[in-house]
Amino acid sequence: MNIDRFDNSLRPLEGGGAASPKGFTAAGIHVGIASQAHPGGLAAHGAAAHDTSQPDLAILLAAEPVETVALFTKSTLPAAPIQINKVHLPQGSGRVRALVMNAGSANAATGEAGVQVAHDTCEITAQILGCETEQVLVASTGSLGVPLALDPIETRLPDVIDAASSDGGSAAARVLSRGLRPLECAISYPSGVLAWAEYTFTVGGMCARPGTGIADDTSLITCITLDAPVSHQALNTLAATCASPLFHHIALVSAPSTNGMIVMMASGAAAPEGPLIEVGTEEFEELAYVVQQVCGTLVRLTLTEETDSHIARIRIVGAASLEDAELAGRAVVSSTAVRAALSKRCSPLAGTISALGASGLDLVADRIGIDLLGVEICRDGMGVAVDEEDLARRFETPEIELTVDLGLGEASTTLWAQIRLS
Repeated sequence: MNIDRFDNSLRPLEGGGAASPKGFTAAGIHVGIASQAHPGGLAAHGAAAHDTSQPDLAILLAAEPVETVALFTKSTLPAAPIQINKVHLPQGSGRVRALVMNAGSANAATGEAGVQVAHDTCEITAQILGCETEQVLVASTGSLGVPLALDPIETRLPDVIDAASSDGGSAAARVLSRGLRPLECAISYPSGVLAWAEYTFTVGGMCARPGTGIADDTSLITCITLDAPVSHQALNTLAATCASPLFHHIALVSAPSTNGMIVMMASGAAAPEGPLIEVGTEEFEELAYVVQQVCGTLVRLTLTEETDSHIARIRIVGAASLEDAELAGRAVVSSTAVRAALSKRCSPLAGTISALGASGLDLVADRIGIDLLGVEICRDGMGVAVDEEDLARRFETPEIELTVDLGLGEASTTLWAQIRLS
């Protein structure tokens, strides 16, 4: 596949999101979900912050149950929605008709009552849609320890289902973004493969806004939709190799959270009579590239929420294994000294070397190379003289790239962080 030529054929959709691919609709409405602090819970800091004039109940609908893959948080204390979703998709995959989302309560640390609300939400939705309860998933965002009231959800579910349309993605995304700017995007593309030349496919997505306070769920809930016909194996591969690594490597998500999950749904509606796209084909390569572009856009939207923030992209290359690359990346991206230097538009050489040295990895000093914004700051383990004024000017770019070459192998990884320049 000619990446440059294919990249030029991509068409980002203005206002596009998870409802943009064929076969999907969505809606978000305000239902007045009453979130009162759980006695002794952690919610007091954040429950009142939710703007009650904004949508707080949403649904993403497939025209029929579609192939779905879900990756769930590794937390051993998952929220009620995650517990129910794991029951509905015991192998992490299955066929799903609807994803119901709410704001105002993460429905975490809410005990058996919270699990019952999550189950009842799925059951009521299934009854309205005429599908199986197991074909409905739920997602909650907001404050931990806050009971999620079922009454407003049960009363208004018919309304949000009736409101679902192909234009409703932004309203649904605002529920996940807590009433603020929706974190969503969609890209359409004509296939460059001869057998698929008559088809145009679309990939869309939305994600939750990360929490910022002690009361908040601090992870991303992400939903990716596509209308290309894909095999079960292909969808699993897309989720595991294209979506999961990007969202897993956002540094502000420092630990597994209670509510985090990635849901990927494929309707196949853009080519209902076509064969299934399989791993290893050129058409799969095209689709994987677009999924990566959509997920990358969502990551950037998440990290640039504040107008004064920049993205720091930390690339680890030359590692002996993926595990080593991950460990080195986590050490560098979590270093206070590295972040402080980048914030001051300075070389993070000292902080990077210190972080690598404390990572526990078996490294060879004279093989390490470090580049910042295309400028060499370390070669063969030794610092390189840098024109500080020239380096400072390079920080005007919205994305700050720091590349660390360990010189020990071919494994690599990329992590992302939010930096505020001083």
